[in-house]
Amino acid sequence: MSAASSPTRSTQDVAYSSSKSPELKERKPISLDSKLENRLTMKDLERLRSSFMVEGDGYDNKLSLTKEQFCEALSLLLKKGTREEYAELFDKIDVTREGTVDWDRLASHMLLEFYEKDDRVKSTQVPQWKDIRMLPSPHKEVVQRVAYLKNTNRYIAISKEGCVSMWGTDLKPQRSLKTGTDTCKTRDLWVTHFVPLQNVNKIALAFTSKEIAIYDLSSKLEFNCQYKVQGLNFTPLCLDYWSNPDNANDAILVWGDVGGFVNILFFNSANIALFERPPAPAGEKQEPCLNVQLKDITSGKYKNATYTKYEAHVEKGKGEWVRAVKYSHYLECFISCATTTTNAVVIGWMEKHTSVNQNVKLLKGGQPAKKGIQRKFEFNVSQGVNAFGYNENLNLIATAGVNNHVCLWNPYVVFKPNGVLRGHMASVVQVQFISARAQLISFSKDKVLRIWDVQLQVCIQRLAGMFPKGAEGQKVKQFSQTHGHSEVTCLAQDHTQTRLFTGSTDGTVKVWDFNGHCYHTLECAGGQPADVGQILVMKRSVVVVGWAKYIAVFRNSAFREFHVQPSDWKGGQEHAEDILCCSFTSPNTLATGSYDGERSQHFAGEQRLSDVVHEANAIAKVKPPSGRRSGVNRVSQSQGSVEDQNEFGWAVVRLIFLEARKSNSASGGANLVSCGGNGWVRFWNSGRASLVAEFVAHQNAGSIIMAVDNDNHHLVTADVDGVVKVWDISEYALNLQDSPITAPPVMKSQFQPHQDQINSLDICERNDRLLIISASSDCSVALWDVYGNRIGVFGQEEHWKIEPYQPPAEVEEEEEKKEEEETEPVEIEPEEDSQWEPEEAAVTKPATYRINTWDKTVLGKDYQELRVQKRERRQPGTIPDLPYLHWERTGAPPAGPYSALETKALLPVQNLVKPDAEKYFNERPGSSELSGTKFPALAE
Repeated sequence: MSAASSPTRSTQDVAYSSSKSPELKERKPISLDSKLENRLTMKDLERLRSSFMVEGDGYDNKLSLTKEQFCEALSLLLKKGTREEYAELFDKIDVTREGTVDWDRLASHMLLEFYEKDDRVKSTQVPQWKDIRMLPSPHKEVVQRVAYLKNTNRYIAISKEGCVSMWGTDLKPQRSLKTGTDTCKTRDLWVTHFVPLQNVNKIALAFTSKEIAIYDLSSKLEFNCQYKVQGLNFTPLCLDYWSNPDNANDAILVWGDVGGFVNILFFNSANIALFERPPAPAGEKQEPCLNVQLKDITSGKYKNATYTKYEAHVEKGKGEWVRAVKYSHYLECFISCATTTTNAVVIGWMEKHTSVNQNVKLLKGGQPAKKGIQRKFEFNVSQGVNAFGYNENLNLIATAGVNNHVCLWNPYVVFKPNGVLRGHMASVVQVQFISARAQLISFSKDKVLRIWDVQLQVCIQRLAGMFPKGAEGQKVKQFSQTHGHSEVTCLAQDHTQTRLFTGSTDGTVKVWDFNGHCYHTLECAGGQPADVGQILVMKRSVVVVGWAKYIAVFRNSAFREFHVQPSDWKGGQEHAEDILCCSFTSPNTLATGSYDGERSQHFAGEQRLSDVVHEANAIAKVKPPSGRRSGVNRVSQSQGSVEDQNEFGWAVVRLIFLEARKSNSASGGANLVSCGGNGWVRFWNSGRASLVAEFVAHQNAGSIIMAVDNDNHHLVTADVDGVVKVWDISEYALNLQDSPITAPPVMKSQFQPHQDQINSLDICERNDRLLIISASSDCSVALWDVYGNRIGVFGQEEHWKIEPYQPPAEVEEEEEKKEEEETEPVEIEPEEDSQWEPEEAAVTKPATYRINTWDKTVLGKDYQELRVQKRERRQPGTIPDLPYLHWERTGAPPAGPYSALETKALLPVQNLVKPDAEKYFNERPGSSELSGTKFPALAE
């Protein structure tokens, strides 16, 4: 059999012959669309099938063709390719090299080809996004979730304040309503999460009141609450629901709470009723809402529901918030996540059963048996996980990491992820699988959306700049025309940080939420225009001071109407000038500072805080000591006259109580700080109304402002030139002295974040890093740390990342030595011959006199001394008479580097034994036969 027709011809021979063919060398790569398999139509395949369906030697006694027959048949039937393409198709089908092809093998090859093409198209196909649309929303708080309702073919969204909105598939609003609970007030209630119960057309809502409410969606007019699961140990944060597609009565409701627990409710008759209703008393109607206590479910009171829980996320003995939870029927397990490095993702495996409710057996007394978790798998992810997604087809868990990474995990391998998807520059907040395409969508905190190919683990699409900017230095909300055309002079927040107070030059204060809704208007100046200097929000009242020269107090009980009038202040007018600032310390002390430098304290004996502002009486008015007035004037006389200094030199701009120093007040230490005109900062003892310390923080500054951290360790001051100074006051003015301290505390840093006057200062802490926020007249808000490192400016394009910072170690001793050396005065010794006289030749013969610069001038003498001190450059001399250089000529023994080597005479050469040539070079067997053979020339 020839090699060309042999069916057992090796693949190496085929490869060799293919490489020798010049046609294959010149053939260009064939694209996917130009392949023969992709050009075949349904009619072509039907024609081929009918041709193969005749009797033959192939599979099922059908026709089978050799390579030549196959090429000839396709040339007659298709006429869509060349014989080379038909031969190549034959080789692809005949992978076992049997030499024949039938219809079964041809159809199998075509199916595999189409499957690969379909998967290839799906994996590389990305959504074609349209322009983003801003929809009108009835929600005033954060929307917790948006879900699709299959039964009614519409979308539902619920926000934090309990507002429910429903939208059609055309994204047009259909209805909106407000939900809540009777267990607490509406303003104190938040909806944390919700999940639709698709098989029973209901929806479950989780509230901060530690209860889960289940509403019926069957009615188009009403939104009725049917069940309330109450008595939960912790506040539920996330929900998930699953129903058995084979048995609609089997269902699971699972939730995660703030205590780190995963709670599970099993239902065995969900289609009939989630919980059995007790019969109503005779003559009374059935209550529409059934309150179900969790302890009653645990005790077995309800036969159609069982409850279990397990501890999933605990770090250092403390439960962490469960961010997301899900039940997987494919794995028969519960998956949850938290923002902790250890136990970031936990899988709780159930006992293996064919049905989730197969093990529900009634015990004695009709109580169902309790289910449990068999074992737990724990995954560790650096900094924790915000959310996760699970794909049953790929059997992969995708985690949205706080560390900006998306990890792909095998549920059974906890030590290392299958892959890590890198590319996000901020924390990933959500992930979602596209099961039909084997793709993954991830969304990060900086509003960047990425689509990943899961198999290749590469990003195939990135969307940025199309979503509204969020936190991290970007503008979230803007209120315009808050007080009409009047300027806003000050801002404040309440203790819940949900209400914003704005003061204006029109003498009013308005109360807002962060959606721009105004709740109240406080009339501070009796309807007259007056600048509001400061708003102090306390637990049961609001204190407002300003140019009205008296204190306006608004009690919380008066916040019922839109326009709120102030309560009576029995102290009357406390200051002769405008009140610029105030500060409060518990239990009942209020301090105010005015334009003329007066600082007043008010108290109410042993009465409660709620009665302080009503019953307070002025007990002390302290001006800066008269003996210090001349000193202040001396410091700032360079700026102008004494009259100019007094105009604003004594104004008290800021007052701050040092809450961490309450214990020092009784011993005479400072517990109150004031600042203002001429750059002065003063420390006071409020109990004794005495001055403890004072210093000039900013020289030649008209006025300054300040802020203090919560620990009272750092004092930050800022002036009209945009300069900020940070002072260490942890050991400053702690005890009472005989006279006020005038030395300033240690200054830690100084920097200039703005080019104009700084109007507001605040100190906050994030990631163990103390930060300074400053707002200036140059229309910028800057963020720096206390060490003078710039973080960024609010509104910038790039997002900053605040990480823990460790300042470099300071070598104080070396710096002090250098400073002492620099500051030591240099004493110049007088010359011995201080009376200088010109030389005689220079006077008698000035025309011919020439001065010798080298010998007669100081410069020349110094230069000569430097030349003498330099190393003398010498020219190389003659080569010395070294014996080891010419010992052969002189006969002297060598004395060079090899003189220590011992040299001996060579030994005489002995007679060499020659080998037997015949023994090694005789003729080989058969060589004589080739001796007469004539070899062909190379050219032949």
